[in-house]
Amino acid sequence: MDQRRPEKKTQELTARFCLVAASVLLAVLLCETALRLVFPKYRGVAEGQLAPDDMRIFAPLPNTRDWRVHPDAGRRHPFHTNNLGLRQHRDFSDADLVSTTTVGVFGDSYTQAPTLDAPYVFTEPLDYLLNQDGDFTVLNFGVDGYGPAQSYFAYRNFPAKEHLDYVLFVYFGGNDLPELVLNRLLDLDDGGRLRQREARGSAWWVPFVSRLHLTYLALDATGRLAPYIAGAAEELPDFGALRRTRDRGTARLRRFASHPRPSAPSSQPWSGRVRAADPPLETRSGGERRQVLRGAPAHAARLSAGAPVARAGGCGDV
Repeated sequence: MDQRRPEKKTQELTARFCLVAASVLLAVLLCETALRLVFPKYRGVAEGQLAPDDMRIFAPLPNTRDWRVHPDAGRRHPFHTNNLGLRQHRDFSDADLVSTTTVGVFGDSYTQAPTLDAPYVFTEPLDYLLNQDGDFTVLNFGVDGYGPAQSYFAYRNFPAKEHLDYVLFVYFGGNDLPELVLNRLLDLDDGGRLRQREARGSAWWVPFVSRLHLTYLALDATGRLAPYIAGAAEELPDFGALRRTRDRGTARLRRFASHPRPSAPSSQPWSGRVRAADPPLETRSGGERRQVLRGAPAHAARLSAGAPVARAGGCGDV
């Protein structure tokens, strides 16, 4: 009789534990399902089609088809990547990069703009405006969640980088400095020289947790930072010092912006491919400029559809 009591007690505790675990699991599943259906704010980060990368931590996959939701309007729009893994609805061949003046724009979500429809991402109107006076191809290498080091390695890892005539790195002072420190992809050796570090591996549970919308809801609600989800076990840096550094940089940019600008536009062309007979956009009348700017989203939509587009130098297929 005495020997059966501990055995019965163990069975009761096991049954209670299983009941509690099943209840918690059911609650998580119900909350996760409701969050995905009713409030898909975190769909982009939780369900992003990314691949692990030894150099950049993660990299976008090529030829993907997905959708995102505009944060203000609530409308769904397609989110595609092309043959190069770029957030553009048209593919680029080697011939496109060689035969035109190519501009590569690298950055984070402010460059990729996943919450905007593709024709309104700033690289598409930029492509249109540049092609008013020449033959250009603008590539958008922006990736949501990237820091400056990851953007730089994306440039280094691009197989056809020698065909990029112009390279732009878009920097956002609000989070790029913390990400540069938190990702720890760059540091200094004993001689003070910059060196590259391999991307750190994550804990076994991270791939599962990072796919839950509840994870990002909890981070959003508590204001906690992503290193806890990225498997960082090291001590966090001084974010107050990072903010002060950012504020000093912002003050310098404002002082620079306050300097007087020359009134006349520069007469130097972008490259030898620009036709001298075509007046630059800056020298056109206000009505002409407004007409050009209004046509930019429609031009980008035609590019996304793969339709022939009239350029300053003729008509071509992109």
